[in-house]
Amino acid sequence: MVLDYYNLTQKRAGLENMQLGDDIKIVARVINQSALEVPNMALNLVMPSCFELINPRLYQTQDIIRQSSYIYQDYRDDRVYTFFTLPAGASVTYEWKAKASFTGDFYFPRTVCENMYNGNIFAGTASSRVRVK
Repeated sequence: MVLDYYNLTQKRAGLENMQLGDDIKIVARVINQSALEVPNMALNLVMPSCFELINPRLYQTQDIIRQSSYIYQDYRDDRVYTFFTLPAGASVTYEWKAKASFTGDFYFPRTVCENMYNGNIFAGTASSRVRVK
């Protein structure tokens, strides 16, 4: 699993030098390196409290968010759950947008992708820190 961040306001990759009001795009790519389809996958993206997730179902936007097909996607205040089937030898990509809403130094929890019924199938990213000025 690969997780990338893009600062749309400053037009650059990464979360360094974040300013209050900056818009970011989060891109998650999950890769199936096996020859078998993996159903019942759950991707859990948790945001630090400095960011406000932008739910495309609530806000009319002209921006195109590219999403691979998913079974269900659940937006919460601080996280997004995405449930999907991972095709054999393929990858899926999901994008989300958020806005830097509070200043300070914040903890960015790890993002986890796992099979809901088989604990041996999982991937995750490292946690990190983000500072908004």
